[in-house]
Amino acid sequence: MSRIRALLALGVAIGALAFTLMLFSSPLPVRGATVTLDGLPDPAYGPALAADPRGDLASPGPRDWNGTHWTDVISLYVTNDGQNLYVFVPLYAYTRTTSSGSFGLAVATGRYTATGGSPPRDPWNNAVYFAYTATHANVGGTPVLLPYRIIPDVVVRGNIVGAYGGDNGWTELRRWNGTDYSTGAGTNWGGISGGMVGTHVAFADGVGVEFAIPFADLGITPAPGTPIHLQFYATQTGDTKGAYDTVPADDQSTSWDDATTQQYLATYVLAPALTLEVTHPPEGAFFAAPEITVTGRVSPAVGVTVTVNLNSTAFHTPTVDADGRFTQPVTLARGANTLTVTAESETEAATVVRHVTFGAQHDDDVFWDGLLHDSRDPRYRTPVGPVPAGTLVTLRLRAYAGDLTGVSLRVWDSSPLPLASSPLPTEGQERGGGAAEGGGGGVRIYPMRVVASDPAYDYWAVTITPTQPTVLWYRFIVRDGADTDYYEDDHVVDGVYRGYNEGGPGRAYDESPDLSFQLTVYDPTFRTPDWLKNGVVYQIFPDRFRNGDPSNDVVSGTHFYYGNPTGGITYTTWNAEVIDPRDPQSPYYNRWGEDFYGGDLQGVTEKLDYLQSLGVTAIYLNPVFRSPSNHKYDTTTYEEVDPHLGGNGALADLLSAAQARGIRVILDGVFNHTSSDSVYFDKYSRYPTLGAYESQSSPYYDWYTFSAWPDDYVSWWGYETLPVLRSSNPAVRTYIYSGTNGIATRWILSGTAGWRLDVGGDVDPGLTRDPANDYWEGFRQAVKGAMSDAAIIGEEWGDATPWLLGNEWDAVMNYRFRSAVLSFLRETPYEDNDNNPSSASGVLDPITVSQLDAWLHSLAEDYPPEALAVMLNLAGSHDTNRVRFVLSYGQKSARHLPSAWHFAGLSPDETDAYQ
Repeated sequence: MSRIRALLALGVAIGALAFTLMLFSSPLPVRGATVTLDGLPDPAYGPALAADPRGDLASPGPRDWNGTHWTDVISLYVTNDGQNLYVFVPLYAYTRTTSSGSFGLAVATGRYTATGGSPPRDPWNNAVYFAYTATHANVGGTPVLLPYRIIPDVVVRGNIVGAYGGDNGWTELRRWNGTDYSTGAGTNWGGISGGMVGTHVAFADGVGVEFAIPFADLGITPAPGTPIHLQFYATQTGDTKGAYDTVPADDQSTSWDDATTQQYLATYVLAPALTLEVTHPPEGAFFAAPEITVTGRVSPAVGVTVTVNLNSTAFHTPTVDADGRFTQPVTLARGANTLTVTAESETEAATVVRHVTFGAQHDDDVFWDGLLHDSRDPRYRTPVGPVPAGTLVTLRLRAYAGDLTGVSLRVWDSSPLPLASSPLPTEGQERGGGAAEGGGGGVRIYPMRVVASDPAYDYWAVTITPTQPTVLWYRFIVRDGADTDYYEDDHVVDGVYRGYNEGGPGRAYDESPDLSFQLTVYDPTFRTPDWLKNGVVYQIFPDRFRNGDPSNDVVSGTHFYYGNPTGGITYTTWNAEVIDPRDPQSPYYNRWGEDFYGGDLQGVTEKLDYLQSLGVTAIYLNPVFRSPSNHKYDTTTYEEVDPHLGGNGALADLLSAAQARGIRVILDGVFNHTSSDSVYFDKYSRYPTLGAYESQSSPYYDWYTFSAWPDDYVSWWGYETLPVLRSSNPAVRTYIYSGTNGIATRWILSGTAGWRLDVGGDVDPGLTRDPANDYWEGFRQAVKGAMSDAAIIGEEWGDATPWLLGNEWDAVMNYRFRSAVLSFLRETPYEDNDNNPSSASGVLDPITVSQLDAWLHSLAEDYPPEALAVMLNLAGSHDTNRVRFVLSYGQKSARHLPSAWHFAGLSPDETDAYQ
């Protein structure tokens, strides 16, 4: 089993302090740390001294009283220096603008005790009785019962800085004189004028209250080991009001005027006045280079000498500056080292010991912190990014000098064709069997060797030569004797894919999670259309864009829609509200895809000047072929533009007008499935051809897959209206692209600029996933043969590399880009049907600028440059929620967007009204 050795810090044991009451103990403060009186916690406090349950305020007490929610106290922190006792109490519900009330801090040194008589009341004359008969050693400790009652030496009382006139932070310190708390009466001991910080008390809005109590005011000399007992309580002034809450936990009011008897104190032991903190190196640290710097801080800074002793062979006396800080360079010996740092004054001494190691060795333990491979850094991968087939690729792994006994590169070639080769000796390159290293199939193991070293690191390397377009996945197997570990990518965080972590530096693992780095190898001849590079593509859903010719609109109640001859819903006005088929109360319940606004291709033609003014250079049209639906992803025939969009003539007019303006038009090719109401399937017997549903003798019967003809057939995602075409059927391929006047080439030759391929991965999963399926290879050959610069753009929501190696698609709709940008623009996590832990697009969690940059670089690392240059980088599409919805849902503002897009004042369930 491997251990992370570097940066492993162990606690330094502190000797027991002798003090009068041996039954008391408490955590010591952090050595050398200081306290700033500002109402905020400081490292010097260390762990909490006492605690009280959160949310335990009683009703109908303060919880129901406006302004006193702050009284729910939960913990108490204490520390000291040579002059002051410091106390910090978190007040998580405190706000200066709404809170009101008073507090008390009881402090007892144990000088005043009693075995009889009545317990004193607090200085307000509240019904708060000091009957302290037990102490807590620390948080979670069992109360220690005492044979006497402790009476606090002093009580700091006052009111908070709050919402009302009297809440001005006025504070006084009252001393016990043996009878009452009269000493100090009327003294504004820690008062605050106008702000939040006074001489001895400070408040921080929404954080807490802090006290600096001079030992002179307590009347004691701060000798190390002296026990101090404390309790903080929140209250209001008045004869019948008790404590609303205390820390440590104690009796508290159960109603507004309920008296309380307080019994429990927390005990703190004064720390030595001389404190020493070593900030570097940490205990147990490993260093790759011998030269390190010892840093620390000592308090007090005057009259103190610091000594740094290295292995009892080298002694240094660093200079201590006015703040007590010191710095000392030292040179470690190889192997184990002991650093002893000592601070001495005339009366005291403090020592901190650090055990550190310089230089790795073969000890059956891989030092993980020395390992590094960065797939985007040419020092570790040359060249970086995708490479043309035939390129020599050198992969390197850094490790601590002398640490490893061996490194292997494990490569999995996702293509089952012959593997990439290596110019290095091949013995041991292929290994069978192991679960982590794989065996057989596309796996090959390459031994690596040390090619360079410096005092800190060894650099292991191997060069491979991928000879064909493919996607290679690689990881490193690292060994130090009997210890075997793995260095891999780290793009899965908390079980969820995170695009911003894909590629770049990886991490080490005890067991391989199979998160290899990706190396894309593409066809050197791969070229994509120059006109699409730097282009601006405008997507149009024709029915929703513009109604140029009302005469071709669908007439409600006359439109045949999947067995219903009286279908069709036509909106009476262009801006009418969209119907909701999900509403059971609506007359349109469950009527999907048959509502029409009347938009058509003439409407697009009429707005070409407007589109040109926006800088649009290409239009991507959602399907335009004849179809019963408004979206037209259920094709009736590929031969004809839908009459409700204007027919073939309207498309010809659009192409001519667009070409005159230098605008190209890309069509949506739905070649995975057709409509059940199509000339090919003809479920409703509406066409002169004999459809596959009508007869097994139909010329189209073999175009589909029937389990039991005619009603049991393969359909897209189970939608019976969308029977799936058999892409492997030669007749289907001939019709779509390979035959004379094939659909794909016919519309290209008519003047269109290319195809966007709906659910393209369902037709052919890509070269590396199924090399035997050459559908898109044939499609590309046909389309590029008709027009060499025609665009072929696939629909793929995840990593599209298998289709972008040079012989299938040019690019994809870049949903990975969308996820990256919207994650950056979101301020809170967001999930929907498209973005969730199970989706190819992943979740939308807020990310930083650096994470956005890394995410976008991961795309460039996966996709060949020619493909990356023509990606459809989109923020939304017809398949997603609108971008304004995604960016407004549950957010108060959109801080990254122009001011006109700020959505202020939204509740978690509200959205932007204009989405």
